[in-house]
Amino acid sequence: MLSLRQHADATVDYDAMSDSLLWSDEVPSMSSFEDVDLLVFRCIARYRSSLIEGVPDRSSDRDNLFQQCWDSAQQAFPTWPGFATRRCERSANLAELLNEKRRNFADTLDAYG
Repeated sequence: MLSLRQHADATVDYDAMSDSLLWSDEVPSMSSFEDVDLLVFRCIARYRSSLIEGVPDRSSDRDNLFQQCWDSAQQAFPTWPGFATRRCERSANLAELLNEKRRNFADTLDAYG
């Protein structure tokens, strides 16, 4: 995570497993993840998307697990591109993009249902 750098041309996509937006420059190679690391990464991504929506996610209320992961990650790798202010502050545009990608994903599932 510390080796990742923000790129102006990064693309954004939707990760259904974390219900979050992810930019191409903030995701390490999947081979670098342990199972627990991937779970924590998804908690961080989900919490960030809840910040974008303006409603910090408390759905995993087990001592606010998502926020704890977020806070720990900010200390462990503060230069991670995912912590860029424009990617983790409340944003109507990004919230709408997130909702659009959710709908597209749901439509895709329905097509196979």
